Amino acid sequence: MALEASADPVDLARRLQAAHSAVIAHDARVPADVRPVVLESWRRTAGAGVDPDDHDPPVVLDEHRIDDARREHPLAITLPAVRQAVGRVAQDAGHLLVVTDASGTLLWAEGHSAVKDAAWHLGFFEGARWAEADVGTNAIGTALAIDHPVQIFSGEHFVRTHHPWVCSGAPIHDPETGAALGVIDLSGPLRTAHPMILGFVTSAARMAEHLLAERMHQRDRVLHEALLEDLEHRTHGRCAVVSRTGRVVASWPHGWLSGRIDLTSPGSRVTLPDGTVGQLEPVGAGVGFLVRSTAAGCPTPGGMLLAEARVAAIAEPAPAGSPVAGPAPAASAPAPAGTAVVARGAGPGHPPPAVRDHHPEDATVVTLLTDGTPHVRWPGGGTEVGLRHAEILCLLALHPGGLSGEQLALRLYGEAGNPVTVRAEISRLRRLLGERLQTRPYRLAEPFDVDVVGVREALRDGRLTEAMLRYAVPLLPRSQAPGVVELRDELEGALQCAARGSNDAATLLAWIETTEGHEDLPAHQRLSAVLADDDPRAPLVHARTARLEQRLAGRDPYAEPARGR
Repeated sequence: MALEASADPVDLARRLQAAHSAVIAHDARVPADVRPVVLESWRRTAGAGVDPDDHDPPVVLDEHRIDDARREHPLAITLPAVRQAVGRVAQDAGHLLVVTDASGTLLWAEGHSAVKDAAWHLGFFEGARWAEADVGTNAIGTALAIDHPVQIFSGEHFVRTHHPWVCSGAPIHDPETGAALGVIDLSGPLRTAHPMILGFVTSAARMAEHLLAERMHQRDRVLHEALLEDLEHRTHGRCAVVSRTGRVVASWPHGWLSGRIDLTSPGSRVTLPDGTVGQLEPVGAGVGFLVRSTAAGCPTPGGMLLAEARVAAIAEPAPAGSPVAGPAPAASAPAPAGTAVVARGAGPGHPPPAVRDHHPEDATVVTLLTDGTPHVRWPGGGTEVGLRHAEILCLLALHPGGLSGEQLALRLYGEAGNPVTVRAEISRLRRLLGERLQTRPYRLAEPFDVDVVGVREALRDGRLTEAMLRYAVPLLPRSQAPGVVELRDELEGALQCAARGSNDAATLLAWIETTEGHEDLPAHQRLSAVLADDDPRAPLVHARTARLEQRLAGRDPYAEPARGR
């Protein structure tokens, strides 16, 4: 950081401008005020031929192209959160809030009109490129060059006309590849300098990376589900799902394919690391690909292209060179009754994707695992149900042979339960469901499907990732009915125990994305240990683990901005 809390900004600016003149103009001995990071940047800048007295940045995007560049850039989805995090800071401090692309080209520049006017005369406006090689040492270009947050104060700028300014920039990285996507920068006149600005910028960059990582995890869940769906529908050899940049997300058999594959060649075929050829099928719009080996003994039947994915809300511009713009997926054939397929989430703000079942055409389907209101649907109709009726449906689903009034009263109300009260509730529920709810004993008429039963079956069969995807939200969290509380505790305890004892990243990731697993420190610690250091998901998991550890220790995890990558 250039400006320490105890420093006098005016005195520091004077000393740095004198140091700049001594080193750049007179090739004198480097004064102590010149930081190593600045001196190295000056050397790179001089080597690029930048003139400290006359060097305007190139304008690479005109007003007709800037809108397209913004719309297509992956940082566009982070901009509202960035504005919320540091927009007020920029306004209060008299700074401009700037977001660039990976080349240092300004895509967004917002702030006080007087500051924007002053910046305009320096060429600091949208469409101009502020890389080091173009305009010398500055917070944008230097942050990209060193891949680290940096503050450039007054005479630390290589070009003299920039000396009246202070700039703080932090790179934002792609969680898929680790490459820089751009920079968040706060720039303003020297009189607005404050030592906390760099911390705000760094924190905003980490927040943007967190949002991008969450989107990546959403895409990964869609890809995991695509693989599960494909395995449900066909018997074949090796297959895998890869991200839009070629990162292998999951494979079957486990470990068949790992690391990355090269997707830069156009077309629907790809050369795999073992030299064999794989067939690509797109999953969603820019989400990733299903890869099937075409080696002998590994048939590649076509036609089932996973078209049910409702992934438009999380689709983003595909990286350059990625063969996403292939033929659109064709509609998949209906799955056999009772077959599990995947229902994709609709994007941020929605629960994680769940595994959805195909039911017999005349089945009564009961949905209890929902952020909304529990509901029942049947061919040609359906209804929402209140909490008490949802509890009854849950308990009857666990006992397909039926329950007596006394048994149901005990599970609904405990020892004080009264069968007469149960009879009244059943009567009201039958007005909604008709003959789908039977009496003597109380039971659900076949065929019926209740989502929570699917969780128990997946757990029983050892399909842990599927069970966790199904249990994205707690079972009737407001319910205090003893039978429901017992089931909820049983499921969450079993899922938690399975996750904490697992060495499978997919299982652990599925668990920590559930409502209950999101705050599970031991599961986060285990996942941190399971993920390789170069796994692009590792930084987010490590950060969440550290936050939970700090919270457990009674420290405020947000007391200081996160540093580094």
